[in-house]
Amino acid sequence: MDNPLVKALFALLFATSMFTSGCLSTTTLDYRYEVDDEAKNSNTDGTTDVLFTMTLVDADEAMPMADLLVIIDMDEDGKVSCRSETTSDCTLTQSGDDDDLWELDEVISVVETGLDICKANCILRFTVTGHEDAEIVGPTILHIS
Repeated sequence: MDNPLVKALFALLFATSMFTSGCLSTTTLDYRYEVDDEAKNSNTDGTTDVLFTMTLVDADEAMPMADLLVIIDMDEDGKVSCRSETTSDCTLTQSGDDDDLWELDEVISVVETGLDICKANCILRFTVTGHEDAEIVGPTILHIS
């Protein structure tokens, strides 16, 4: 390693790696939620029922509402996507102060908007997803009676 060109290249490579450390690693954010059917026996043949609520009980940081997606599996009737926008058959409404974030201890209601997803008694299978680096943990089935 007596060649000055090799030494210079090695020094340049080392200096560059010092400035880019951590740039290649990915960080996974953890979120944990709980589900409740607060309005038991309130589901009807209508299309505006609150199906269930979700509370963010543990999180590395608040989740942007635009990233939050609840997908309800209706078996043979397909899947329904629930988002904070009201452009679908199911919407997410929140109780917190910031409409753009799902914050710790904030309750989100999963609400029918134009489609009868659950009548008086049903078992809902659903998944909750967030942005690409989110690890979301909570129940995936809820029995509503």
